Amino acid sequence: MATKGWQYQEQMGAGILFYRDGIGMTALSRMYSSFFMVIELPPPNQEPYPADSTCVTLTATGDILMHNTIIASGLNNNKYDFLNLYSPVKHLLEAADYASVNLETALAGPASGYTGYPLFNSPDSIARALKESGFDLVVTANNHILDR
Repeated sequence: MATKGWQYQEQMGAGILFYRDGIGMTALSRMYSSFFMVIELPPPNQEPYPADSTCVTLTATGDILMHNTIIASGLNNNKYDFLNLYSPVKHLLEAADYASVNLETALAGPASGYTGYPLFNSPDSIARALKESGFDLVVTANNHILDR
């Protein structure tokens, strides 16, 4: 099947590869039961998108779930710092015009105790780490906002 110049090919029943003129490619992979993830790959040796004022780059990431092991990993000298968690992707977040993330935890302070699943409460420093890593929007409209 070819539509608007794109052709597709099924890969082992788990995904579909889209290609056009042998240069651009989009992979559509099945996630869980009914969700899909789209990954776009630019042609090699070519800028991913033209530097054009009409082009806006949006980056949306998945959920940030602060489990006990993640909380513990940020503790150093009685202070929490989570900047190192995002350093591998900081350049990608900063390259976007707008980057968003879903934070699935409450920030209720230390009096409630910092805990992971099922009732999340994380150190406030996670908010600073997300901001300094390049996120512009932190969504908290989810099922964990009232955990504490």
